[in-house]
Amino acid sequence: MSSLLSWASSTIIVVLFIAFIGGYFLGQRHSAEQFVTQAETDAFSDQIRAALYSFKEQPIKVSEADNGIDTVTTPTMLSSISTAIEKVSVTTQDQKEKSQKELTQYHAELIGFGAKKPAERYTEKLKKKGFPVHVRTRKSRSSKGTMITWYQVVTDTYHDKATLLELIDILKKSEKLNGVQIRTKK
Repeated sequence: MSSLLSWASSTIIVVLFIAFIGGYFLGQRHSAEQFVTQAETDAFSDQIRAALYSFKEQPIKVSEADNGIDTVTTPTMLSSISTAIEKVSVTTQDQKEKSQKELTQYHAELIGFGAKKPAERYTEKLKKKGFPVHVRTRKSRSSKGTMITWYQVVTDTYHDKATLLELIDILKKSEKLNGVQIRTKK
């Protein structure tokens, strides 16, 4: 009986050892496959990069259809052309930024409420003090995935961020607000 028990236990140990070794080599094979795939991807990207660099070293031929003249452009010419294009694009970008600053709107998210009535009462309290605020209805998902409706008291929109910051400072002091966030809308 004891010999049968020792044979059974040794057979179980051998089977578990074979399963362990098989799992180990299977995991190593998966790692080796990932390494080979990464090496192939890197080699391919190196080939593309080398082809692009060799392409930059050769003159590029550009033909003009309107006047029938063929011109040859070298990489040096291309870099001066790209520099000129960058200067024009920077000027255009500066003009866009100025016009966007004029169009940019700012508002501050002051405080959130779980019910509409307290949010409206707080808004009325602030309006009586002369603060331009209103309530926005927000929807969020809880960690369990259910939709939650809540109400946020926000300031009116401003085009001047400095004015809004002054208003927020006054509100923080008078109403003891923390975590006020400024949002930008373009």
